[in-house]
Amino acid sequence: MKLIVVLQADATSAMLNDYGLVIYRGLEPEEGDGFGFVCDHPSTERMSTPFSYDDSLWPLLLLRLEGAVSDRQYEEFFAHGHATLLRRERYVSIFDIRHLVLPTPEQRQQLATWTKEHEPLLRQYVLGSAFVVASPFLRMVLSLIFHVAPTAAPHVVVPTVDAGVAWALARLEQAGLSAQAARVRRHYFPGDRTPP
Repeated sequence: MKLIVVLQADATSAMLNDYGLVIYRGLEPEEGDGFGFVCDHPSTERMSTPFSYDDSLWPLLLLRLEGAVSDRQYEEFFAHGHATLLRRERYVSIFDIRHLVLPTPEQRQQLATWTKEHEPLLRQYVLGSAFVVASPFLRMVLSLIFHVAPTAAPHVVVPTVDAGVAWALARLEQAGLSAQAARVRRHYFPGDRTPP
């Protein structure tokens, strides 16, 4: 079975990466760079992915992970990450993991391996990552983990998506991406609403 997803209808160019994904790119940066992918799946079962991948406000990438993630779904998640890095554009990410079931030891090892393999690209293109964790105790634990094993890019652990967006806006501004930051700010904090 072939799963085809196009997140922006006006995609105008494509490139194939070594995961067998086709990445479509739009030409309208104000609309967010279009992005899509094609994956071959050996089974005919419907994939239910407990993560969402929203790059509609690129260079802000919002990832939401919920529930228990299977090994196969982690592979899809890593393929998304690889494809994002292949865009070769600077961006900031927000990982909303408030409802994520802790990964298995094998999955944590997969993440460590993937991160190490992609570290040069992560350092070059990721301006920073905000991790949204509701529990104060888990925020402290995650902060301690990042202190012992630092990430390839600046990071913060926050209690809400709004706090993550506020931090991401500062990272975009510092990187000279003021127009993109203004677009994100208008979306998340319209009118008189101010970031936390």
